[in-house]
Amino acid sequence: MSATIWHDVECGAYSADLPLWEELADEAGGPVLDLGCGTGRVALHLARRGNPVLGLDREPELLAALEKRASGLPAEAELGDAAEFALGARFGLALAPMQLLQLLDRGQRAGCLRCVASHLRPGGLAALAIVADADVVPPEPRRSH
Repeated sequence: MSATIWHDVECGAYSADLPLWEELADEAGGPVLDLGCGTGRVALHLARRGNPVLGLDREPELLAALEKRASGLPAEAELGDAAEFALGARFGLALAPMQLLQLLDRGQRAGCLRCVASHLRPGGLAALAIVADADVVPPEPRRSH
């Protein structure tokens, strides 16, 4: 089974979180960074509503599906790892749906959060889906001197 088919079957029909991402994207005023975007479940939904979105994922096949589906929409795909990325852009909202953070080990989580913080514009928001009973401990905040 291809990665695209698996991803669509596993995640594609889930929509319970979409109203939250819509609200946050509207408040942030864009652009939106969608971490672990896969085939674009959230990215394409937000782009259809007029939000410019950059989807980041480490699976080229999934990104190719997103790019094909995004024809004419303000959505782009970027190959990269959520644990360590440098995009040269700032975002009003960075989101990580579907418990992406919980798929990363502790060091990767810290790296992801540092990268997210460095890519938010002033006043930007990070929204991360986390299952309540999972063992996710955010890293200590870093203080700039």
